[in-house]
Amino acid sequence: MPLTSIRKKAITCYYWNERTCKYSDNVCTYAHRHTGQIAKKPQFARSTASKSSQRDTQDLISIMGDDGIDNTVTTRAESSECRTLAEAVIKALQTKSDYHGIKTMLSSNTSECVQEALNQGIDGYSVIFEAVKRNDADIIQLLVDNGANPNATEYNSGIPLIAFAILQNAETVVVQTLLSLGANPHSIPQDFWDSTATKLCMKGEDLRAGNRNASPQTLWCSSFHLVSLLKRLDFGLSYHLQVASGPDVPAKEERQIFAALGMKSLLQAPYFLIGQSFAVKRVTEYVKSHLVLPSRGALMLAFVGTPCHGQAELAANRGVSSDDLSMNHLNEVKVVHFDDLDKTGCSNLTTLLDGRAQGTKQDTGNPSVLTNAKTICILSVTDCEKTILDFYKNYLRSNSKNNWRSARWDLLDKALRKDLIRTYGASLTSDIDAIIQFLPYSKLETAALAHRHVNDLRSRLASIHKTLGGALTSKTSSIFTRAVRLKLEGDEERSTRI
Repeated sequence: MPLTSIRKKAITCYYWNERTCKYSDNVCTYAHRHTGQIAKKPQFARSTASKSSQRDTQDLISIMGDDGIDNTVTTRAESSECRTLAEAVIKALQTKSDYHGIKTMLSSNTSECVQEALNQGIDGYSVIFEAVKRNDADIIQLLVDNGANPNATEYNSGIPLIAFAILQNAETVVVQTLLSLGANPHSIPQDFWDSTATKLCMKGEDLRAGNRNASPQTLWCSSFHLVSLLKRLDFGLSYHLQVASGPDVPAKEERQIFAALGMKSLLQAPYFLIGQSFAVKRVTEYVKSHLVLPSRGALMLAFVGTPCHGQAELAANRGVSSDDLSMNHLNEVKVVHFDDLDKTGCSNLTTLLDGRAQGTKQDTGNPSVLTNAKTICILSVTDCEKTILDFYKNYLRSNSKNNWRSARWDLLDKALRKDLIRTYGASLTSDIDAIIQFLPYSKLETAALAHRHVNDLRSRLASIHKTLGGALTSKTSSIFTRAVRLKLEGDEERSTRI
């Protein structure tokens, strides 16, 4: 790699092997040439072959960070300042500084310095590892928004951040957050989360044999790590890893578009919901078109299907209840959720669809006049449940999801509009831009939902036990011993007994 007269910051090429980069200049152009940085020999290049092999598997993009490293000349003073910031943030996280305190620390420095600080290795870890230790999903989101790498690795062992979170017994929401921010699920051996090869089939001799089916992303995983993962990866985490490995994972460009539109959380929704990927994809398409293309009115979506099948969760992901609606922020992107539409809800919905707040005059030449062009109205409907279930039984249940697009969705849409006209009248139904169908859960999704309810129940029982001070009396002990039945109507599995 040619050197220039300008002093440039040296980066460590983790693909360095036998004193040279294992890739050709053409393949490694992005890291070695486009960044204008000098690849230096890593400190571990003289270590054992096994460590070299582990380092050899690190993802090139993960080293660079999600957005790459700016092509800037960094002086020693600037590097020292960034390292000081990194140490200060880690110390603040260790001393339980809150979200706003961390945000203030980051905002008081330049974005370049913050990004470098968040990706510096302090005692083998970057800052985001400390946030994972704290089980703080909000701070993890904040750090990634400021340039931290969700695919960061521990500097000595090469353990990726997502694996570190699981091995640390992080809360499920932390793992979900990392996956939603772009953490690579394939960093975890596929045998642990693929529904066709679950960890339940793994025997002791398989673990002792080590990671025999290792991919380049999982060479870090020794037999010791396999045993640890086996203890910590429950069904819920396995399900979310499988979802994150699907074909509908948003590309980097799509993430940037939705971030600019103020709807980044919509792309993250599938990582926190169970099932309903078909509904989420349709909502994403409609919202993107509405916000990108010129529009004079609000977008109105009707969420239809069996109750408690993700409608409220998806709407609340970026929305506010109609009860909390403020007419003073219509020029902002706002998602308003209408559930159990009553007279007050109908009045608010009509106001939004009219295109202006009450008491204002519409003036297209005055940009200060409130408009609803960036408003998205969501109406949750349960009256169409039978129509949805009949369509699912006749057209979808026996087909794989890959063949769902060939189903007669036009017939379903016509039938649902008839149901809506009977409930809300022709006038309001005509304002609905799209009907989003929330379908019954599959067997895998039903099992994941049951697992989540079991965990919620366990947490509530633990809270009761803590409240009682650990002392159970004859009157209180019965609440721990009763049989519990989860009834999931309209789905592949009708009930699960715990």
